[in-house]
Amino acid sequence: NNPPVVYEDGHQIRDFIFVEDIARANVAAIETDKFVISPLNVGTGKTTSIFGIGEMLAEIYDSKVKPKVTEEFREGDNRHDFADISKIKNILKWEPKVNLKNGMEKLIEWSENQKSTDKFMEAEAERKTYLGGV
Repeated sequence: NNPPVVYEDGHQIRDFIFVEDIARANVAAIETDKFVISPLNVGTGKTTSIFGIGEMLAEIYDSKVKPKVTEEFREGDNRHDFADISKIKNILKWEPKVNLKNGMEKLIEWSENQKSTDKFMEAEAERKTYLGGV
């Protein structure tokens, strides 16, 4: 029941992809008979805000918990990061199959049988120490 912690303003965007789609892209690259000398981006080509991920998690868990926006910048974070998948679609005829919400639901289902330890506060303390106690 802890709120998802969102750095900056939460409007930074990412391209989240399900691991099975990444595996399929790797298999497609291994099995192709085409000679490809340029990198091929693997992603969905769709963007989602970090804040939107927090909201999606609350929706999936049917929770009233809202993401906690810190307005704190983390060094090394990109503002926007997403893939142009036009080359992999054209060259390998590959496309992602699992949409974000279904992928999150599958991840949550899998995680229910995993042992985990919440180390967020420990990691935050370490991060702040590394930054000189900011």
